[in-house]
Amino acid sequence: MALALAREGPDLVICGRNSTDGETGQVGPEVAELMGLPHVSHVRRLDLSEDRRKAVVERITDEGFQILECDLPAVICVTEGVAPELFPNREQMEQAATKPVDEVNCSMLSDDSSQFGASGSPTWVNEIRLVEPNRLGVTLQEVTPEDAAHQIAQSVKERLAELDSTEPETSGEPLLAILVPPTGASG
Repeated sequence: MALALAREGPDLVICGRNSTDGETGQVGPEVAELMGLPHVSHVRRLDLSEDRRKAVVERITDEGFQILECDLPAVICVTEGVAPELFPNREQMEQAATKPVDEVNCSMLSDDSSQFGASGSPTWVNEIRLVEPNRLGVTLQEVTPEDAAHQIAQSVKERLAELDSTEPETSGEPLLAILVPPTGASG
């Protein structure tokens, strides 16, 4: 992908946050690395500076968010909602169908075929497994926030005591509590 993009010489490459198959979030950063471009991830808002030489972004962090400027060209990985969804009408779809499509194959990008396919991939899949959540779901309904806090605290104390008295392999289910506000409660 980096070789194909480099042919175009883009000012800005926009990628999604993760793929739907592996959720590894590595495509954007790898493309940036291979192209020698700066990279910003988890971008929830994207603008250009007035002179259009920098991307001005707001990115999500563990502590909240961060506003950065990044020189262009750059690779930006965006989150959902960064732009409004647009859907083409019939006329636009018909116009798009008449546009030329440039087909590019590996030999057009490089004489070194070892850069492509499994042998050229910097990553590999070691194992695929289904992970099932094993939480004990507890729903508290029609209780005040104070009563819910007391019940949750008591459940956590009991769970911690249980964990202290058993081996990790034989311990009970992890705790998950969901607070449902009483009917008619606000806030």
